[in-house]
Amino acid sequence: MFTNLEGATIRNLVIDGATIATTKERAAVLFASAKGVTIENVSLNNCSVSGGNNVALLGGELSTGVNTISGVNITSGSITAGGNHCGALVGYIGSGDNLGVETTISNCSV
Repeated sequence: MFTNLEGATIRNLVIDGATIATTKERAAVLFASAKGVTIENVSLNNCSVSGGNNVALLGGELSTGVNTISGVNITSGSITAGGNHCGALVGYIGSGDNLGVETTISNCSV
């Protein structure tokens, strides 16, 4: 849906039946890369993602800044990664040196 998010807030969103298929890094339904974001009350239903590195249903990569993810609900989905860093919510959390990354994930279900 979004390639890069910076300082964004996304609330109360439902995505049904999305399919993302690529060989690129940072593949996901909601965002490929994000920093300093708040994601609240998002539902992903029957979605699938395939990609290289940093692959997940919600977001491919969270990097610098304060990131908050809460109230995310994922029901029935599939994830295929051809490389490293794969997860249900986020494929990779960090930056090159892992400095300046503060991420809180709460009240989510997969």
